[in-house]
Amino acid sequence: MAEKQVPFERRLIREWLAKEFPNEMPYYNIQIGPLPEVPEAAYLKSGRRRADGIVVTQDIVYIIETKRRARPETIAQLEDYARLFKLTQEFSKHWEKPIKLIILTVLSNQSTEDLSFSKNIRYVLFAPQWALDRLQEQLESEE
Repeated sequence: MAEKQVPFERRLIREWLAKEFPNEMPYYNIQIGPLPEVPEAAYLKSGRRRADGIVVTQDIVYIIETKRRARPETIAQLEDYARLFKLTQEFSKHWEKPIKLIILTVLSNQSTEDLSFSKNIRYVLFAPQWALDRLQEQLESEE
């Protein structure tokens, strides 16, 4: 029986957060935004946005978006997550904390990195060997 592979971005963010925030309890693939005023069944399909990762420390909230190759629109996505975080009732006791946005990516994109820098968004290149191998496999299968 074949071993099930963990989705690429999920594995990437879990490994990076374990290294970067070893003493914090991160939230993964967490819904953010206001709760819709609909019955519970409809709530499950509400379309609330999902941040790949959120880490709440004593002083700062980190919101992380993970991409194989981040593009400039990733910045707008993160900025929207920051706005939605302050509307997420589950995090209301952390609304007053500063929010730091982080793009976590395997492949470099200079225009995204430059734009991130100009908007004070941390741009992190994290490329463990397994991630590079999987990307190489994808490229070879597309040929």
